[in-house]
This record gives sequence, structure tokens and C-alpha cells, in this order.
Amino acid sequence: MEPAGAEPAATGSGVAEVRGDARPDGDDAGTRVPHDALVASLRPRSVPAVLDRGIDLLRIRPGRWFGLGAALLLPVWLFDLILLVTVGADTVERIPLGPSVLRLEESSWALAVIALHAIALSLLGIAVGTAARAWQDRSDPSTGELLRAALARTWTAVVIVTLAGLAAAAASCLFGVGYLLAAPLFFTASIVAGAERTGPLVALRRSIALARAAYGRALGLASGSLALTQVVRFSCWLGPVALAGLLGAGDGLLVPMERIGGLVVVVVEPLTAAFALSAYLDLRCRVEGLDLELRTRERFA
Repeated sequence: MEPAGAEPAATGSGVAEVRGDARPDGDDAGTRVPHDALVASLRPRSVPAVLDRGIDLLRIRPGRWFGLGAALLLPVWLFDLILLVTVGADTVERIPLGPSVLRLEESSWALAVIALHAIALSLLGIAVGTAARAWQDRSDPSTGELLRAALARTWTAVVIVTLAGLAAAAASCLFGVGYLLAAPLFFTASIVAGAERTGPLVALRRSIALARAAYGRALGLASGSLALTQVVRFSCWLGPVALAGLLGAGDGLLVPMERIGGLVVVVVEPLTAAFALSAYLDLRCRVEGLDLELRTRERFA
């Protein structure tokens, strides 16, 4: 980006630079200063381009995103694996479905795993939102700092997951499509909690308000994120299970191989958080002019 207050050398290149279309040779989202990369990414985009920006945001500090994902989600995966060994495989028949993993069984332990996974995903969203707020303020917190900040907000994640879960469950009764229609309203709640440093109720209200102001767009972003993460999730889950099936493995090996495939959450959930952050930024630009606000601040700072 041009330094604040500097005039562009040429009209065309200057506009491209301010909008983030042009990048110096060898410069990409993984090596740029987080603040500059974040501000440069804020420009009008189509829904597919907003989702694509999620990948670019993931590349700003990939080690931190995946480090946070591992720190928050691997303990849930290990707990699930321990249940498999201690409780048994016949009570935990599952298929990958939804923004996390939907377990199709009656085990109360499995419900505990679902809840823990949802809370971990919400904490990841809070950490990512906290990072985005810090980048906006020209700070660059470490993985440990982001993790501690998120864990200190555990109660916020619990309330968000509980209230959003109850609302989604009620909406699911609407001819089976209610969940998909309600999901955009809560898609960015955890990001809001981290980025705007709000409590759970304010975060939920903000997420709903942003989505309602551009509901068609929010629906496209939430649905697109779900579809893309499901492709990745199902592909990685299917590989180990298909291999075990080809080897003629019985249930004793098939279910452990399924759990190994479940490690894909370390990749998929940071991707989900990146999509949610990109959606949050896009909705704020569309509804509140965030891109203009930040660029004006840059120009006259």
C-alpha cells in the first residue's frame, strides 16, 4: 500500500494499490504486514471472491491459525478417541455433516463431544476476531496471546453456542431447511465477540443485525462456507475409511480409522473461521462502510 498521505505515481496504479488489486513482485498475503494485508483486502467482491479472500486471510499468519486450531480442537478429538476406547465403538456411529460434526446416535457422551467441539470452534472464532482487531490496530499478537485471550472468554463461547444452538434447533423444525436459513444469522457471532470485544448477547445481536441487513449475501456466504468445508471434511474422512474397507477391515479397525480421518478438524475449522472472518468483514463493508472508514483513517492518520 502507499504510505499514508502519499500521492499515487499514476492514477491507474494508485487506485489498484489502494484497493489491493496490485501487489509488488514477490509480495503475498503470507509475507505482508497483517495490517496492510487486512486493509488491502477490503474492497467490493462477489460471494465466491469473499470466500476466496478467506483463504488469503488464512495465509496471513497460517502457523497461528493452525496452531490455534490444534490447541483448541485436538483435546476434543483426544477425548472422543478415549471414549471410543473406553465406551466402545458400537455406540458412536457417525457421519460428517454440518459446520462441525453431527453425531447421529443417542449417546450422552457423544452429545458432550458435540458441545465441546462447538465451544472449541467458537473459541477459535473469538481468537481469530481478536487477531483481526489487533491487525487493524497495527499489532500482531502471538499464538499464545491469542489462545489466552480466547480461553479467558470461554463463558462467552458457552453462551453463544447455547443460544445459537437452541435457535438453530428450533429453526430446524421448519421443513428441514430451517437450520440453513438460520445459520447466516449466527455465522459471525464469535468473530464479532473477538473483533469488537463484546459479550455474548451483544455479539449475537450484532451478528443477526449484520446478516439481516444483507440477508441474501449472508445466506450465500454461510452456505458457501458450509459446502466448501464439507467437501474438504468428507474427502479427508472418506480416505482412511475407504482404505480400511479395501483391506477388508472389520469394525474393530474401521471405526479407529474413521477417528483418524477426524483429525481433519485441525484443517477444516481454521478454514471455517477464516470464512467467517471474511464474511464479517464483507458484511461490515456492505452495511457500515468499514473499508471506507479504514482507508480514510489511513489517508489522514
